[in-house]
Amino acid sequence: MSSVQTWTPNRAEAYFSSSLIGQVSTWLADAVGDLSERRDCGPGQPRRGFLERLEAKLWRQEQARREAWLAQATDVFDLERRIRLLDRGHPFV
Repeated sequence: MSSVQTWTPNRAEAYFSSSLIGQVSTWLADAVGDLSERRDCGPGQPRRGFLERLEAKLWRQEQARREAWLAQATDVFDLERRIRLLDRGHPFV
């Protein structure tokens, strides 16, 4: 006897979201459809293109990673050391 799986919309969405394709699709959809960036365009300003929005998204993610790395400093001296490393172009972990 074969087992039959019942797929509900919620289960299918959870399966898709946990897959690599689902994560990449979600990330690209966020980059393309970021509503806060679309609001920045006034009546006289042209809309930003896909690559510009993607670059802005990647920059924000890089900033968040840097801030998280700096937040892991144990004291003020460690924080200053980490800031000096960033100023010198040293890659952070």
